Amino acid sequence: MQNHLENKAYAGFFVRLAAFAVDSLLAAIIVGIVKLPFSMASMYGVGFLKADFIFRYSFLDVFSYAGIAAYFVLLTYFSHSTPGKLLFRLEVVTKNGEWTFLNILYRETVGRFLSSLLCIGYLAVLVQGEKQGFHDMLCDTYVVYRNMAAVSPQRPLAAAGVGTVGGGTVPPNSGSSSQSSPAVSAFLMEESHPVPTAEHTFVTEETGYTGKEDVPERVLPTGEPDCPEETPKMEHSYDNMNPDSSVLNINKK
Repeated sequence: MQNHLENKAYAGFFVRLAAFAVDSLLAAIIVGIVKLPFSMASMYGVGFLKADFIFRYSFLDVFSYAGIAAYFVLLTYFSHSTPGKLLFRLEVVTKNGEWTFLNILYRETVGRFLSSLLCIGYLAVLVQGEKQGFHDMLCDTYVVYRNMAAVSPQRPLAAAGVGTVGGGTVPPNSGSSSQSSPAVSAFLMEESHPVPTAEHTFVTEETGYTGKEDVPERVLPTGEPDCPEETPKMEHSYDNMNPDSSVLNINKK
């Protein structure tokens, strides 16, 4: 048997309350318009319309309840929804797909009456795992979102220790999950932060070889002289800090 609730997202308490408020307002307006001629007739002498019809309820009271119940029963049975539910993209479904008029009639009349007792049946939606009220539990119905699937949370790749290199994936280090490989880290830095280079001519002091090398623009921008003709005399020597420096030895001559 097919499960019609597979990957369905259940509607919570507050969105269902908002949809019910919209439907109650629309149903009251429609029933009020239909009941208007009877109300006017009762005002002009038709007394039985205000007399007790069932217990302490008059004919107009019973007509109002029947009209509002018909609003929910007929719309839910034929379209699995109501204007208020459609506004929030909700629908009523069953788990096994069975859909009968008697089941919906029982849900929208007896079921809603039981749920309205101290509103306990409606508040059950807040704590029930599948967001069912008493009227839903009695008739095995569920209110879900239309065209919306429930997505289970997945652990991010970073939390699993998997990195990305060039659009692919790199498995976590078998020795340590908290430290990444230096080669991979250097590759990621080079790929994510490319440094523009500029062509630069250099002269070696020992061999006199002239060649070309790509160096970062930040270190040696294009347009600066390679070797200045005169080097200003420096007051202090840095030989103690860098004895092998061939550039600073020029200042001693």
